[in-house]
Formats: sequence, structure tokens, C-alpha cells
Amino acid sequence: MNIRRFATAFATLFACAPVGAGTPDDYGYRWPLVLAEAAPAHRVVLGEDVYRHLHDPALRDLEAFDAGGRALPFGPMPRVEPSARIEIEEQVARLPMFVLPAAPQAGEEHLSLHLTRDADGRLRSLHAETRPDGPAHASHGWVFDATSLETPVEALTFDWPEPAGAGFSVRVQLQASADLERWRIVLAEARLVDLGQGGLRLQRRTLELRDPVREPYLRLELLDEGATLALAAVDARMRARSEVRPARAQAAADYRGTGPDRPQHFDYASPGPLPIERVSVALVEINSVSRIGVHSRDADDQPWQWHGTVNAFHLQAGVESIDNEPLAIPATRHRQWRLTAEPPLASPPRLRFDYRPDEFVLFAQGPAQYALSGGSATARRAEYPIDSVLASIRSGQGAGWSPPKASLGALETGRGAEALVPPPPPKPVKSWLLWGVLTLGVVTILTLVVRLLRAPKAD
Repeated sequence: MNIRRFATAFATLFACAPVGAGTPDDYGYRWPLVLAEAAPAHRVVLGEDVYRHLHDPALRDLEAFDAGGRALPFGPMPRVEPSARIEIEEQVARLPMFVLPAAPQAGEEHLSLHLTRDADGRLRSLHAETRPDGPAHASHGWVFDATSLETPVEALTFDWPEPAGAGFSVRVQLQASADLERWRIVLAEARLVDLGQGGLRLQRRTLELRDPVREPYLRLELLDEGATLALAAVDARMRARSEVRPARAQAAADYRGTGPDRPQHFDYASPGPLPIERVSVALVEINSVSRIGVHSRDADDQPWQWHGTVNAFHLQAGVESIDNEPLAIPATRHRQWRLTAEPPLASPPRLRFDYRPDEFVLFAQGPAQYALSGGSATARRAEYPIDSVLASIRSGQGAGWSPPKASLGALETGRGAEALVPPPPPKPVKSWLLWGVLTLGVVTILTLVVRLLRAPKAD
């Protein structure tokens, strides 16, 4: 870690620290923070338990404190769209091996192959006959059957008995074929080594392939004249690549009731201000179908917002059931949800939300035993320049740097639900005073008018 760069980042944070920040007593709930390792910055991922106890839709009633009750630099990490990552799984498979007879030394070679395949196309037996025009030299060859592999071969590892004496070092050539007739060279020349000296052994048993081989048949030949090699087995090494999308967290909606109006509608509540990205509607009755409209809002005094229509169904096919896909929506933190059904349903559907939990950054300093406090109708977290500080750190650590993750302890209750109740609005003393002054002025004017009307008229 670049100490000077990190010190500069911390100075920026503390220079922006507000005076007179909130205290833990301003909040209703508390979660101890467990830091896995010593680091100046930590990442906190919110769970459903935290969302359930927050009041502010923007999550500003969430703050971090040290053991002395002092507010710590704490704020949300920038949200980025998750991209699919490629996972690579290394696989090893043993290949069936067939020995080829010695090839002719000179003149024209006449090679006759007799092969037997099963119903899946796998090589079961291979018999080779050669009719050389001249004397045969001692080089040997093998054919390997890779028809059972679904992934291209990236390396071959050979196994042989421990050689006698000083060992060997032989040159080999590897070829590939799709039909056992036309071959292409994969490795023009490579070397297999097994040498022993003074109780030490030097081995090279693996041939790394520059380009993965997709052909179902491989052939290995010895290039050195008079060389022999007793192969016992050959293993193919592959790398299976799969695309993995980041998983979303799931939370079930709380059913509130069914309205009497038409079309039929069902009301739900989310566990809290979740950043909802997908909505899953599941019908309860078997072999039921309905057109479900999805609506949401954040408070009673707001209009309903329409998110789309789901052609929901729940069908039974033997022992398995078939259900509709979830509905993707623009991210929202609304807490009130309504489903409209046409035609009507006998039972309310199950509603579930898919979301990516918010991540926050904590810059730890001060006495240990840090804690996260949340849930307040009035207290709000101070704004820290988290984005610029993280950008400064990543410029020195690399774009892939991320703070170590901290975990949340069990929920502790402070003021509880009392902290979530908004205080009564202040009495409009100024308004009352203004109306009083206006009333007094009107009464004074009326009094003067009456006196003028009652006064005797002058000649």
C-alpha cells in the first residue's frame, strides 16, 4: 500500500468530516462490525435484516460509530453494472492408447489401418499393417482416442516405467486427425525427458499445446532413430470455460391483503428499501393462469407506478411444475407493491424480489469495537467524498482493488421502533402571530370607521 497516497486520502476524508454529527442514540438499531483483518478501509454488504430496519429510502439513516460513539467516515460504494465473468475449470481425462508398429526406414511406406468404432464413434480397436519397400527403422508411434472429450485438449501428460540406467531424452512429433487418414502436425518437434543422476531425476512428461486441439484422434511418433519408449498411459488436460453471471439476493414480499375493487388486486410490502431489479410472481394453485399487472409506490400519498404485465402460470407436468419467468424492471426502492389479476385468482400469488445488496465503505479509526447504527426518522449520515478517495487508492493499488469485507453481528435494539416515528410537526407560532396581527389591524380599522360614522357632521 502506498502510505503517502493513503494518508492523503484519509486527510481528505477527515477534512470533510462534519461538526456535530449524529450519535448512536439517534438510531433505533445496531449491528456490531466484525473486521476480518487489519486494514484502514473495509467493505460492508447490507443484508435483508438491515433493510428491514431502515426508514430513509436513500439509506441515509445508516451510520458507523467507534467504541466512543464518534461517527466514522462511512458511505456507499459506487454501484457498477455487474459483468459476466469467465470461470475456468481444469479437467484431466485418461485417453485410450493404441500402439503402432515400427515405420519403414526408407522408401515408400504402405500403411493399412483396420479400426473398430462403437455406436458413439469411439475407437475400440486399431490394427496397423505396413509393407515397407526397404528395411524398417526402430521408431515407434501411438494413437490416442479423444472422441469422448467435449473440450479441446490443451496438454498431454505421459506416464512410463522408471527407465534403467541414465534414462532417456527423445524427440517426438504430435499430429491430429479427424478421420485417421489425413493428419496435421500439431507439434513438429518436442522432447520427452527422464534422466537420473546421483539420486536426482529430471523429467519432462507433459507436452503443452500452443493451440487447443479439437480433433478426436492424436498420434505421437518418436523422431530419433533407434529410440524406444514404453508408454503406460496418457492423460489429456483441458480447461472448461463457462460464463457466470453475478448472483442476486432474494427477498419475499409480505402479503398485506386483497382489495375489493376490480380488477382484483393484492397488496404487498417489501422488507425495506431494497434496490429491486426483478420481480417474481408465482401462482399458488396448480394449472392456474392469469395476467398479472405489477405496480409499486413508496408511500400512501404517492401514485402507483406500472412496471409491466406478467403472463403468470403454474402448470403441473408429472412430478415437475412449470412456472413463468421473473419480470425485469428498472431498479427501484419502492416499499408498497400491488398485483392486479385478470381473470381473478382464488389465492393471492407469492411475490419475490431479486436485488443486488448495497455495499458501503468504512474507514476505521479511533477506538475499536465498531458498530453500524440504523433506523431513524430524523438522523441522517454526513456525506463523505468516498468516490474520490477510492479512486485515489485504486490509482496506486490497481483498478481491481477492493477493501476487505467486514461482517455484521447480531441485531441489537436501541431506541427501537420509537426512532422510526417522525416527530410531530412544530406548532405554527409564526403563522398564529401573523394572523393575530392581521386580525388586530382589521379590528382597529373597523373601530375607526364606526367612530367616524357616529361623529356629528360639521356645518
